[in-house]
Amino acid sequence: MTNITPTTTQSVELIANIVGKKLAIDGQEARRMAITGALSGVTQAFYSRQHSPSDAKQP
Repeated sequence: MTNITPTTTQSVELIANIVGKKLAIDGQEARRMAITGALSGVTQAFYSRQHSPSDAKQP
């Protein structure tokens, strides 16, 4: 079995596609954000807005 390592470009494309679909961001926009480094911040902001189950138990 051969181990094929994706290139940096392929890795960026793959990550941008996965995260873009999850966050409902257009593919080209997600790719641009991944290249510029903005996608990480958008992803962190998205997940920080989600509340944990313990937050829902507050009176």
